[in-house]
Amino acid sequence: LVRGSSIYHFAMPLDCGRSARQGAIRASRRSEFSPYYHATVIGRETLSLGGYLLKGTSIWLVKLIRLLSFVTVLFPAFLVFGWYYFTCNRTVFRYIEDDAKSTSRHYLDVYGAAVDDFEQNGSQHADGNVEISRSASPTSSSGSNEFVQQQMHAGKPVVVFLTGGAWIIGYKMWGALLARALVPHNVIVVIPDYRNFPQTRVDGMVEDIDASIQWVFDNCREFGGDPNRVVLVGQSAGAHLGSCILINKALASCELKSVSSHARLPTTTWKGTDLKGFVATSGPYDLLKMQDIFHQHGLDRHITQKLFRKNLVEFSPMHMLQHLRSIEKKKIPNIIPPVLVLHGTDDKTVPCVGAVEFGDALKRIGVNASVKLYDGWSHTDPILEAPMDGNHKFHMDVYNAVKTWTFDDQLNVQLVDFDERHPSCKRICPSFLIPFGRWLNPF
Repeated sequence: LVRGSSIYHFAMPLDCGRSARQGAIRASRRSEFSPYYHATVIGRETLSLGGYLLKGTSIWLVKLIRLLSFVTVLFPAFLVFGWYYFTCNRTVFRYIEDDAKSTSRHYLDVYGAAVDDFEQNGSQHADGNVEISRSASPTSSSGSNEFVQQQMHAGKPVVVFLTGGAWIIGYKMWGALLARALVPHNVIVVIPDYRNFPQTRVDGMVEDIDASIQWVFDNCREFGGDPNRVVLVGQSAGAHLGSCILINKALASCELKSVSSHARLPTTTWKGTDLKGFVATSGPYDLLKMQDIFHQHGLDRHITQKLFRKNLVEFSPMHMLQHLRSIEKKKIPNIIPPVLVLHGTDDKTVPCVGAVEFGDALKRIGVNASVKLYDGWSHTDPILEAPMDGNHKFHMDVYNAVKTWTFDDQLNVQLVDFDERHPSCKRICPSFLIPFGRWLNPF
């Protein structure tokens, strides 16, 4: 939590050595932004966004009313949501060091940075964490101690979650329920914030996320993560931005010109296959087909033109993939990691047919891709309504993908199965309120 010129740190106690290293990282990333700065930025961008909204369709006003009603109806769940966010094991870091380029949106949340005390046979700890176990359970104390040393040396898998928000209202807090479900299963979750429109355009968002991923690779060992076991997950706009980044990285690795003349990612060194996989959820992958639907949902055409710099093709993953068709299929797995595409069949904001088409397009060029549809789920069900009701299919699918993709056959270290009975997976909202929330949800 960034407030004034301080960074507030919510974390479990660490061992002295790790605490000192982590403290050094935090000290080098202190916020220099004053309350005046925040008020100025918020005021300026609100006026700018208001100007765009008033020039276009008034549907956004109806959507805003529905959004406020949605939050009101599901307030019991959002209360738990907020309580978790502000009291959990969460550490805030600044991921862009250059003060001339850094803004108040260039921060990320790290969940689960504390080092757990491992016990034998996958027991549940007092803090609710479930131990990682080997394929074969240790049968002696010496074997268990050896495993503990292996796991501490390897570090935990790391999930980088890119939140949605129509490229306008995105915020790192929106991924808190994913972290709440995965952290107790010994997965570190990193959720970067990034600039939204009108503070920047989509290429600026891509560059922000690219820089945050580079930061994770460079620093995750300091809070117990393994840079060789990083998985990218994106939802809605986050799925779109993550797809753009991976395709641009693939083009760069083949020394092909970036599809986007605005987002060439010149300052980072990580490669697409440094990620163990990418989970794309509820994402729009063909902006040309989506622009009319966006307009019907309140994202006016003149806003999308500004947002995507009057070139929807440049930032449409479906069209960007065409530039990789000249590469041999057998080489594609060397430049693009495995991709899991998830989508709800009742998604009115981004129809699920786009997810199926994107998955097929990935397979045609040689990507190890799969598609899974959630029957009856809306655009936000994976991250909000379903887990609020105790349904963790999405969290389990993300976890199982992480478990499969990050398995270390040399250390023989693997995550245990996802436990839906864990206290963090309990329903946090009365079931009868969920249908009302879905009906009011503007997305």
